[in-house]
Amino acid sequence: MISISKQSRLDYYIENDHQTNTKPLDILYMGAVSKALNFKPKMYFNELKNIFSGCDIHGKQLIGSVKSKKVEILDIVFNAPKPISKAFVRVDDLFQKRIDEAQFQAVLGALEFLELKVSFTRTGQGGKNLKKTKGFAALLFKHYESREGDFHLHTHALLSRLTLREDGKWASLHSHLIYRWQKAAVQVYRA
Repeated sequence: MISISKQSRLDYYIENDHQTNTKPLDILYMGAVSKALNFKPKMYFNELKNIFSGCDIHGKQLIGSVKSKKVEILDIVFNAPKPISKAFVRVDDLFQKRIDEAQFQAVLGALEFLELKVSFTRTGQGGKNLKKTKGFAALLFKHYESREGDFHLHTHALLSRLTLREDGKWASLHSHLIYRWQKAAVQVYRA
């Protein structure tokens, strides 16, 4: 199953000791626009917060109003089926690594599918036209527990609203398309 929600707080996904910017985070990421945004395996909280606020990693505004540095995150959660989560707890370390890798590959497959289908920005008067972009950037967090503390294997994919147009200019990702392709992405994730 895949759930999608809008979030405004990046700190929910990141442990408190990393929010001070004294210690870099180990991150997983994907998407064609990740390189242009300078995503790298180790990043600081402020760099990530800047990206999810429509800025580059140094805080230079790329899209939107300079006055409004509102964090906008589209959180796509890939939930492993309950029997898989239950099995994960009962198997040895080697099998856990295999389940974890299968979950991660399924998530990547679904995100690559979505990137092909939904990487558009709105253009023209009133945003009536859709224009294909170079893709998106997603930050990935593997989680093993629910908020209630029960074991639950799932992966959060946080999509930045930043996308690159074919002409190299920054634009905002038209996120409504993700909801339209959600059911198809579920099938790719399950395959």
